[in-house]
Amino acid sequence: MLIFKIENLKSVKLNEGLSRYFHHAKSKRGSARTSYITQGTYDYLVKSSKMKFVAIEAERTEISSDVEASLESRIISKLEALLSDSPPRSVVEEIKVMLWLNPKLTLRYLGRNLETGQKLENDPNLFCIDIAGGRRCYYWQCLWTVEAETDPSPFEHFHELKQWFQTPDTRIILCIGSGGMRMYGATALLKILDLLDIRSNIHEIWGSSGGSLVAYPYSEGVAPQWIEQIGYDFYNNRYPEINLTGLHFRTFLNLGRQAFQILKDLKPGIINFQKSLKIAVDEAVLKKDKLKKKIPFYAISTSTRGHTFSVLTEEENIEKYHGDFLCKCKSLQAMAASAAIPIIFKPELIQMPKGTMEYWLDGYLNEEIPLVSPYHKWQLDRKNRPDTTPKKLKIFYIDLGMRCSELEFLRKSKNASLVGKKMKGIASFIDKVLDYRLDQVVKILNSVESVEVVGVRVELGMLGVLDTRTIPLIIQRSREFFTRSLGKGFFKRWTPPKI
Repeated sequence: MLIFKIENLKSVKLNEGLSRYFHHAKSKRGSARTSYITQGTYDYLVKSSKMKFVAIEAERTEISSDVEASLESRIISKLEALLSDSPPRSVVEEIKVMLWLNPKLTLRYLGRNLETGQKLENDPNLFCIDIAGGRRCYYWQCLWTVEAETDPSPFEHFHELKQWFQTPDTRIILCIGSGGMRMYGATALLKILDLLDIRSNIHEIWGSSGGSLVAYPYSEGVAPQWIEQIGYDFYNNRYPEINLTGLHFRTFLNLGRQAFQILKDLKPGIINFQKSLKIAVDEAVLKKDKLKKKIPFYAISTSTRGHTFSVLTEEENIEKYHGDFLCKCKSLQAMAASAAIPIIFKPELIQMPKGTMEYWLDGYLNEEIPLVSPYHKWQLDRKNRPDTTPKKLKIFYIDLGMRCSELEFLRKSKNASLVGKKMKGIASFIDKVLDYRLDQVVKILNSVESVEVVGVRVELGMLGVLDTRTIPLIIQRSREFFTRSLGKGFFKRWTPPKI
């Protein structure tokens, strides 16, 4: 982490609607003052045409990883607040500068909304801050006594997770599986990764079916809260073509209203959701953090002609030795193809390498959670480019698949009744059958030398696969789930499945 020291620089308004000033040293000599700014603020001042800024007087100070870790331990917050409205990494860096200048200070994150009765003007220990040029308010409270440290440090809570993602000479891959609208359960994990500054350690992002709708914008640098906003737009029926209300009468009624499209177009599928979906994601991509490096994105899909191609990605990610394994395609198209559920959604039309046009369907039909495909690509890269390809492979996957045991009437049924026990037993058996393939793949991959596969099976207590009305509840429950499951001891508790 870099801190820039600048002399004789007055306070500058860096935000529209929010005055955010530089962090100053306590000692002042006359009108001169010493200012300390982060890399993000420095870049903003240099590039901004509004500021008359001379950069030649800036003195750089690099903060070691050990010192930075100690600063992180003095940032406390309720984890629920962080996952609800987590501050971006640039804001956290600003906070670290304040802590670095004030060794006795501890800061508590309050979220983006103050509680009733709290006002900035009434409490000198309250302040709001945002990145340079930002328009949001992230509220913080200064704590000068250790008595107030009742909330845990999120960096300590997820310390093991951060360590796992920081293994040197290792290709680290994040894989998000299928799950329909349950895909928004993955945004809570993405917020944790951003908070811990783990994103920079991820080499590739893979998605299948609904998982691609989350994986693609995140790979482009879109903040998880903007990905959640797409879900809220679906919930608020901003895009009528994607108005699904669950596996019951209303859904089929909604589908029936659009069935007349079949008469106009013989392509399979009732709902042509690609146009609205691309508009929604494009709007989110425009809000991406330009300072974040783009991560290669790969989408699992299924060709209607049964080709050996199974992965769609940008041309820049494909080498000659990948052969028929990877098919070049724009990421937005790859995302739409991977999420094209058969019968319900129309398949995506994609131009093949030889110039022919083919339809592609849901990635769930091919590989529910991308594990074998990223492993196969790593093997090809190791064989053909051993000098530049990491010797080790780590895959962290998110299993968003529905479980029969999560059916509401089964969860509420009384265990004492014979029928209830029978139904739960059948549901448990079906879940084990559905999970068998995944468990087998995970076990086999973990038996390979230099390969480690770890994942989390998201439990939401509901289905919500095709019900846009459940999106807010899915987001809420996923925050609680990841806070509870990814804390201390996660990797000790996690063991490869037994087949």
